[in-house]
This record gives sequence, C-alpha cells and structure tokens, in this order.
Amino acid sequence: GLLKMYVRDLPEPLLPFHMYRDFVDAGGLGGDEERKRRISDLISHLGEEEASTLSCLIHLLHAVSQKSASNRMTCANIAVVFAPNLLHAEEESMEQLMRDQAACEAVIRTLIQDPSCVLCRDSQAPGGVHEPGVEASSDVADDRSRLAGGDESVSADGTNVRDGGG
Repeated sequence: GLLKMYVRDLPEPLLPFHMYRDFVDAGGLGGDEERKRRISDLISHLGEEEASTLSCLIHLLHAVSQKSASNRMTCANIAVVFAPNLLHAEEESMEQLMRDQAACEAVIRTLIQDPSCVLCRDSQAPGGVHEPGVEASSDVADDRSRLAGGDESVSADGTNVRDGGG
C-alpha cells in the first residue's frame, strides 16, 4: 500500500501527462511484440529520473509477479492496481477513464511481463544503459526475494516473525 500511495502522490505520474495518449495508443496495439517495441520507444524518451525510478519499480513488480502462485499477484492483477497510478491523464472524465482503462493496464502488464522494456540509463554503464539488479549484492537480492514473498518469516519491516524480533 505504501508503494502505491507514493506513486499515486507524485506531482506527475512516472509515465508523464504529455505522453498519456501515446502510451494509451501503444497499449491498444494488437500484437505483443509491436506493443513492446512501441512502449520501449516511448520509455526511451522519459527523463533519467523517471526512467530509473520506473525501471526499479517495474523490476520489483516483476519479482512479485514471479511469486504469483503464493501471493496471487499475477502481472494482470498488479497492472490493475498500479496502472491508474502510473499512467493517467492530467484531466480525466469518467468516460475517458473507462475507455482507456484496458489500454493503460495493457501497458503496465506488458512492462511487468517483460521488464527489459525499461532499462536504466547510466553514464557509467557501457552504452549508457544497464538493467537494474545485475550487479546487486546478495543482501539486495535477499531483500527483493522477501519483498516478492519468498520468505514468509520476515515481516514488511524486516523483523523475523517466527522468533518475534530481528
């Protein structure tokens, strides 16, 4: 809930207002590969901060979706929860919201299913791009696993639930 609230309360969504119609059009494309290509192209036009934040978020959501057998959070379910917060028009009518909802969810679902659509730009990486987490330490990987539902004995604040403390 906290992550969703943070994303919802940003002054402008990570997929910015001025690109809303472009993303909705991409989400409405019929072919998966064509949709992925168009979304990747649009994301390449995001600012560095937006692209990096979006990349980290999408990779985390992908990890959560990988545990859907135990947490019931499939890519589609996560997209339903996060799409309205990541991609929305600056001024929305109920009619527009209903009309564009499926396309918005398709964009977010596509990103979660294939997080390689979102690559961080990094001036230190060869070619200026890298995939987050590739050089992550084992502590970071352990934290991601716990957040994704890989260790039910750890609470959200990182304390050990089984023995009542850390």
